[in-house]
Amino acid sequence: MHHLNRILVLLMCCALGACGGSGGSSASPAAVGGTPQTGGVTLLVGDAPGDFDEILVTMESAALIGEDDQQRTLDLAEPIRLDLLELRNITEQLIDTDIPVGRYCKIRLQITDLVLNKLDDAGVVTESESPPLPANGRIDLNPQGCFDIVAGEDLIIEIDFDLERAIHIVSTGNGQVRFRPVVLVDVHERADRARIARLFGRVANLNEAEATFDLCKPNDEGECVSVHLADDAFLLDANGVQISLAAVPEGDTVILFGRFGVVEDGVFEALAVAHGARDDLRQLEGTIDSDPSTNPVTIRYEDRTYLVEFLEGVILFDGARNRVGIDDLSVGQALEFWAVREPGSDLHTVLIGKLENDEDEAVDEAEGRLIAYDAGTMTLETDAGERLCVVPMESAEVTLISENSAGVAVSEMVTLAAFTARFDAAEFDALEVEAHGSTMIEGCLQADRLLLEIED
Repeated sequence: MHHLNRILVLLMCCALGACGGSGGSSASPAAVGGTPQTGGVTLLVGDAPGDFDEILVTMESAALIGEDDQQRTLDLAEPIRLDLLELRNITEQLIDTDIPVGRYCKIRLQITDLVLNKLDDAGVVTESESPPLPANGRIDLNPQGCFDIVAGEDLIIEIDFDLERAIHIVSTGNGQVRFRPVVLVDVHERADRARIARLFGRVANLNEAEATFDLCKPNDEGECVSVHLADDAFLLDANGVQISLAAVPEGDTVILFGRFGVVEDGVFEALAVAHGARDDLRQLEGTIDSDPSTNPVTIRYEDRTYLVEFLEGVILFDGARNRVGIDDLSVGQALEFWAVREPGSDLHTVLIGKLENDEDEAVDEAEGRLIAYDAGTMTLETDAGERLCVVPMESAEVTLISENSAGVAVSEMVTLAAFTARFDAAEFDALEVEAHGSTMIEGCLQADRLLLEIED
């Protein structure tokens, strides 16, 4: 008999906080007898900005691979097409389903299409590229250690497509764009560790007194998520006017921002609600250019200027995912936000946003073929023959990219100690290294992130 646990799989960008993966779960499998029990697994996906205006990915299927290499398919009703650049600082639900309890060690994705577009100011595509997918789009994601699906408990899996560090874009000698499937994974048992997720759907079974409702797919009566409105939730209508839940009729569509499992397993806690169609909400970014205590506020992005309104109660986070208020805004502050544009006006009312960290520093990079690794120091050789020195931090985030014998691209998260042990055991014939960090006085790069591509 298979006992079931519910798993929620989320696709994300850099979701209202720093990108990165924390690896596997440490829970122990429960021995359960009698009636099968269910819990939840949520899969989220996201990425970070690149050099394009649209990064369109089509995902056909996903699966969990167990210790015994047995594959558990996570059914998608139909292929899902997403613009990864819409997922900056939020996550998108990919799958919410039941799965047998047990220990799992890999997440397998099947991507069928990837399109990179540049747009003009009117939103018309001016340049488009469809680079070949590595391993025909089959990607295995290996977190740091296996994770357990436990009967009666929910699990959240976040899949992070970071276009600057994960699916890495590099220009080849002939001007083509090449992708490396660097994908980070976070596995959470606690909902408060998960990032902000975005949901879109139709309101059903509204209970105003309890501040609850079901969010169902617009054209599917059968697939719904239980939603609880947070006590301090912020709601806007399609005109950018602040409203209450009573102003949202059953059957209408809404866009929600919040977290799974905060109230109880399987329930989505909504922090911000936009009443209207998906296109009523715009994703913007820029730097505050006028006094933020006086509406409207001017926000500048490159050669564009936006008029923006911050109403009391608006949902704002800092770079560490802490809630902040309007009083924390200042001239020169950079932020990314989702806003409703008043019809016939240039005024945008902010629904939810993230402040960029003032202390963010420029990141140095070093890239080349690994020719020596001794006493904690890597020596890289560039294509031009230059020698570079890299000193990885013990806590460095290390991602290994390879293709296995079955022709599946593998993105594996490991500790520096684990990589060092495998290197000392002569496991790798050749490695291309991309290191990120800060340059030390001695001239070496002190790396807190390493991307290691295993060459044939």
